[in-house]
Amino acid sequence: MTELDSRLRLAVALVLVVATVAAPVLGVLLVADVSAAGFQTQVSGTTTASSTTVGNASVPAPSAVTVVVRAPESVRPRLERQVREAFAAEGLDVTVAAEIPDGDAPVVVVVVDEWDGRWNPVTPSATVEWRAVYDANGHERHVEAALADDVVVFDSRDGPDLVASGDYRLEDSATGVVSRPAYRRHLADAVAAETAQRVVAEIRRERTR
Repeated sequence: MTELDSRLRLAVALVLVVATVAAPVLGVLLVADVSAAGFQTQVSGTTTASSTTVGNASVPAPSAVTVVVRAPESVRPRLERQVREAFAAEGLDVTVAAEIPDGDAPVVVVVVDEWDGRWNPVTPSATVEWRAVYDANGHERHVEAALADDVVVFDSRDGPDLVASGDYRLEDSATGVVSRPAYRRHLADAVAAETAQRVVAEIRRERTR
């Protein structure tokens, strides 16, 4: 056996040892929710609102809301949970639904246009783009118009109404050890919190104008 052969065998052996040790660790990072990372998260976007009154009646402050999340199936269940918790933290009773329900109750629709999570265990990054629309009376035509960036046309026969909508973009990076489930949770938390805080703040501003 030549010296080159010996070195090659040693290198292969070292690779196998490292792989044997690393495989269980990587397996944990793929399935467990663990994190020892620091995150840098930036969210940009705008939220606007418009409303109409009928006579002396104005839109009452919402106490409950139905949330509809339209997102890739890989992130939708977690995002639904986090959006529900985020709006609950703003003082609202929250129901999650697959579609906008019939009736005249407040609704929030969250639409994820891009969810680009670039995970690795030590330097993950992500870009998320999404839209959100709130309608005080749950009018699907208002929601769809706002999502399409069209003019929302109010009808006085529907009574007082308020629509708030926003377009947002999140850029995130992290350093330190973070598992894939933990990073997905972090992103969902950030998207949900920003959505609830910005939409509710805009509703309050519009009601007190």
